[in-house]
Amino acid sequence: MKKALQNLAIIVALCGISGVGLQKSQAKTLEFKPLTLEVQPKDHYVIRGYKGSVRVQGVSKAKSITVSMRQTQPVTKLPDLREINEDQWLFSVQRNGSAIEILVRSPQIKSSWGKVLHSKIYPQYDLVVQGPPRMLRMALMDGTLQLEDWSAPAELYLHNGRIRVNNQSGDLRVGIQEGDADLKKIKGSIEIDSFNAHVSLKNTEGPSVINNFSGKTDMNSHDGSLEIEGYQGLWVINGVKGRAQFDVEKSTVKFNGLEGELRGKSGQGAVIATLKGESEVRVTTKEGNVSLNLANSSANINLATNEGQIYVPSHITVQRGSTRSARGRLKGDTPGKIYVRSEAGSIRVR
Repeated sequence: MKKALQNLAIIVALCGISGVGLQKSQAKTLEFKPLTLEVQPKDHYVIRGYKGSVRVQGVSKAKSITVSMRQTQPVTKLPDLREINEDQWLFSVQRNGSAIEILVRSPQIKSSWGKVLHSKIYPQYDLVVQGPPRMLRMALMDGTLQLEDWSAPAELYLHNGRIRVNNQSGDLRVGIQEGDADLKKIKGSIEIDSFNAHVSLKNTEGPSVINNFSGKTDMNSHDGSLEIEGYQGLWVINGVKGRAQFDVEKSTVKFNGLEGELRGKSGQGAVIATLKGESEVRVTTKEGNVSLNLANSSANINLATNEGQIYVPSHITVQRGSTRSARGRLKGDTPGKIYVRSEAGSIRVR
C-alpha cells in the first residue's frame, strides 16, 4: 500500500491571492465576485484547499477561466480563534509561469495553526471553476471534489469526503483516504489509490489500476486491462473486456461477465468469476475458495488443493490423496485453459 501512503502525504502537503471583490451577503458568509483569467494553450491548473468543495467544469471553447468562491465562517465562542479564522486564512487566484493557481492557504503563524488544529474548527471554502480543459491537479483535505466535461489529464487528491468525475477523457489519477469516489464515462488510463473508500466506476475505457486497501469497489462496463490490489473489502467487477489481474489478502473478488484473461492471487479471500468467450485463468490462493463458471467452455482444466475440496462436472475424475487434483476438458465449444492452485481452499468449476 505504499502508493496509498504516498498519495496521503501528497494530500497533506498540498493542502496547506489575497481576497478581492469581497461582498458580505450574510452573517458568517462571504461571497466573492467571480474572477476571470485568460488561459494559454500550454497552461495548467493547480487547485489547493482545506475544507469545502471544488467543482470544476470544462468549457471547451472558452478562452478564460472563471472562479467563483463562497467562504463560510464557523460559529465559535472563542474570540482568538474567530479572529484567526477571519484574518489569517487567504484565498488567491494567480498566474505562476504556466500554472494558474487557485489556492486556499491556512494560517502561517505556528501558534495560530496550533489553535485551529486543536479546535478542529475551520472556515469552509466552496469554489466553482469553469474554463477550457487543461492539465489539472487539485487537492482538498475535507469535502467534495467534482470534475465534469473535462478533455484533459487530471489528478484529484482528497483525504476525506467525496470525489465525482463525469465525462472525462485523458489520464485520470485519484487518491482518496476515506469517503467515496464515483467515476463515470472516463476514457483514458485510470489510477486509483484508496485506503478505505467506496470506489465506483461505470463506462470506463483504458488501462486501469485500482488499489483499495479496505474499501468496497464496484466496476460496471470497462473496456481495457484491469489491475486490482487490496487487503480486505469487496470487489464486484461487472462487464470487463480485457485482461484482469488481482492481488488481495482477505478481500472477496467477484467477476461477472469477464471477457479476457484472468490472473491473480488471494490469501483468505474468495474468488468468484463468471467468464464469457475463450477463457484463460491462472489463480492461486492460500485459504480462499475459488468458483469459476464458464458457459459453453471446452477449456482444459488443471486444479489442485492440499486441504480443500474440488467440484467439477461428473465426467472429470477427482484424484484423492494427500493432494486433491483434477485434470480434463469441459464439454463445450469454446476453448480455454484453467489453472487453479490452493493450499486450503476449495475449488469449483462448472
